[in-house]
Amino acid sequence: MPSVSFATLLNTRILVPSPLKTHYNVDKYFLAECLRGYIEHIYFDENWYLARYPDVANVVAADATLSARDHFVRFGYFENRMPYPIKIDETWYRANYQDVERAILERRYPSAQAHFDRVGYSEGRLPYPGFELRMMDE
Repeated sequence: MPSVSFATLLNTRILVPSPLKTHYNVDKYFLAECLRGYIEHIYFDENWYLARYPDVANVVAADATLSARDHFVRFGYFENRMPYPIKIDETWYRANYQDVERAILERRYPSAQAHFDRVGYSEGRLPYPGFELRMMDE
C-alpha cells in the first residue's frame, strides 16, 4: 500500500476524530483491508468451522464463489468466530476469571471450556497465558 499523509487520511474520512480528543476512529473497511494479510495467515480448520457455524455452511453452500476461509477472512474474524477449536487451560481460566468460576459453581456453564466456546472467545478472554491465534506456518 502506498504511503499517504495523515491529512489525506482525514480528508478521505478514513480517519475521523472521536469524542476523545486524543483518539481517532478508523473506517472499518480500511481497517479490515489493513488486517487482511494477518488474518489470511491464521491457521484455519475449514471442516470444523463449517460444522461449528451452520449459518456459514448455508451461505457457502448457496454461494459458489465464497469458501469457508473466505468467509472467515472477510467476515468471521470481525464477528469473533473461532477459526479452529481452541483448548483452554481449565485451571488457569477459572482462576483468572472469577465471574466464570462463579458461573460454573452456579451451573450456568458446565465447564470453563464451555464458557470459552460460547462467549469467552468473543469477549476477548485468553484460554491460557500468552495465547495467540496459531499462524499457518506453525
